[in-house]
Amino acid sequence: MNTHTRRGVNSEVTINYNAKPLQMAIKRLEPHGKESLDNTMYAALLKEVDSMKKQLKALAGPLATVRTPAFPPYGRSTNIHTKVANALKVHRNKKMEFTVHTGDSIQEAPIGVLGQRGGRLSHIVAKGMNPFNYGNLPMLVQSSTRWYAKTGVGNWMTTGMRMRRVHPGFRKTMDYIGEIEKASVRRIEANSKEAIMIAALNAGFSVSGAMAKAESSGGASIKTNTGGTGVRG
Repeated sequence: MNTHTRRGVNSEVTINYNAKPLQMAIKRLEPHGKESLDNTMYAALLKEVDSMKKQLKALAGPLATVRTPAFPPYGRSTNIHTKVANALKVHRNKKMEFTVHTGDSIQEAPIGVLGQRGGRLSHIVAKGMNPFNYGNLPMLVQSSTRWYAKTGVGNWMTTGMRMRRVHPGFRKTMDYIGEIEKASVRRIEANSKEAIMIAALNAGFSVSGAMAKAESSGGASIKTNTGGTGVRG
């Protein structure tokens, strides 16, 4: 079997702040400045990730909660959109720098969550999968969640697959990392001045002084870096 996803797939995004006025404001308010903005960024990312999980599961429709029975050597299987949604997470690299990804660990972020047969599900959901020729199929395979929901049978004969010979590929895609990136940046930039004002209040400034600090910070300028591109053969 030779499957591959289309090139240009992003399965992770790293977000950190990058603004000199904001850095100066944070430095003057240590340790409150970094902590306040860090909390603001983390809360924004968690909110956008939670929203995206719901959107991905909506793509699965009624299959979002379906799990097939185990079919050794494979365990129970879920819909691809659901599996990617459940794997989405926020990893704090350091203060005010986070990576959103679907890997089992931060080291696996470029690869993302894998299917039971090794397919890069994060990449497939983001950009789709080209059609490919089936290899030597066994007589029985584990049913898809769609087939299991329709028939109630956990494994099925591969006669039809062998007759078609070609898998149709996957086209029900969503650029979920790109959407999280855009929405998170907007939310963090909108809330950054408030974060600086809270930090100033915690540092002992008056309300008017805290407001002045927030205005002089210039708001957040967020730097992002998307990654995880590639092809799996």
